[in-house]
Amino acid sequence: MALQYAGIYPDRVARLVAIEGLGPPAGLTKPPSAAARMLQWLREMQALARRHPKPYATLEEAITRMREANRT
Repeated sequence: MALQYAGIYPDRVARLVAIEGLGPPAGLTKPPSAAARMLQWLREMQALARRHPKPYATLEEAITRMREANRT
């Protein structure tokens, strides 16, 4: 709150010590590069490829499980 006040009324605040900050506002951080995003995507796809589907004894058992996990 004190940091926001100082930002809005800088002429009223002579000094302020911030032990913890809020961090930069959304949008001011540098977005990851295209190469970094692609590398992250590749790692996610590789992780998905290593997954093994859970076997179900019957189609009905699988349908019941999917309905429970995807209630709307």
